[in-house]
Amino acid sequence: MPAGLWQWPQARPAAPAAPQSKRRPLADAIDDAAHDVTKAVERLARLLEDDRFPQNAEKVATRNRGDLLRAAEALAGVLDRLAASAA
Repeated sequence: MPAGLWQWPQARPAAPAAPQSKRRPLADAIDDAAHDVTKAVERLARLLEDDRFPQNAEKVATRNRGDLLRAAEALAGVLDRLAASAA
């Protein structure tokens, strides 16, 4: 560029996109989630065997039944999807 002449700065090339983080294999994630659900259900079953349960049954049911029903419905949906994909 000759001295004394001004030019607009050149546009910089776009920065390369950051590499996407590698996700763990889906089968491994589902294995872990299924294990966690199993452990949680086993824990609930053990808690119902606690000697304090009979005195607290009504309070426990009132506080937790709705959440457990929603969890059971969600799990039933998961099982339905798995059965449909295996067919």
